[in-house]
Amino acid sequence: MVSSFIWNSENSHENGLWIKQMPKTTKPRERYQIINIPGRAGSLTMKEGEDIYDETVKEIVVQTTRDNVKTPHIINWLHGSGTLILSTDKGKAYDAQILDEVAFSNISNDLMQATIPFICSPFKRRRYPDDDKVRMIVDGGLFNPGDVRSFPKITVNATDAGQIVRFAVNGNEFKVDMTGMLDTGCVISSETEMVMNYAENVLFTEKSTGDFPVFLPGANQITLIAGISSIDIEPGWRWLG
Repeated sequence: MVSSFIWNSENSHENGLWIKQMPKTTKPRERYQIINIPGRAGSLTMKEGEDIYDETVKEIVVQTTRDNVKTPHIINWLHGSGTLILSTDKGKAYDAQILDEVAFSNISNDLMQATIPFICSPFKRRRYPDDDKVRMIVDGGLFNPGDVRSFPKITVNATDAGQIVRFAVNGNEFKVDMTGMLDTGCVISSETEMVMNYAENVLFTEKSTGDFPVFLPGANQITLIAGISSIDIEPGWRWLG
């Protein structure tokens, strides 16, 4: 298989780039502090929090013709922020950016080479996240295939307008009191810790109580407690990259 990458929906091979070297497989650095205590041997390690990792730099070495480098499209394409997909892991995608210069140098009369430094999120995600969407109308389980926690987006469809809706994830209850409101449901974003209306243009986070839902790696249990006809889940599975 010919190695390649896709950057913001454009394939490297189709843009005339040949892969000399793909990125190495690395684990992101977990953020922590080393604390030295006077009068005590050794030190203490204090993590900043759960699943807090630094971004990683994935370098791809490419070659192309001198004429191809002269085209403005190549230089304009290899900058900014967007989505990176590697042929070595086609089912996953990284949120990434190119901030440093991509400098092509001569390696022969007609061949040039450059290293592209992609600054990537420490987590990779599904390339097609819509495939993971789930609707639940009764209590049930949901398996997190990732190796870290995920922060889902959950659309709650109430049994009627102005309901108090209650559900639980792994026994942790979350409640939204929509009493007196015309809305027949709400959207809960665990990543941003916000509760919104269906159109996602009116906030009423203050009407919610409980910890925002989180899916742990492996099996998770979801319980529909009151006021809910169904919930639609965008789980947002993640993997350390």
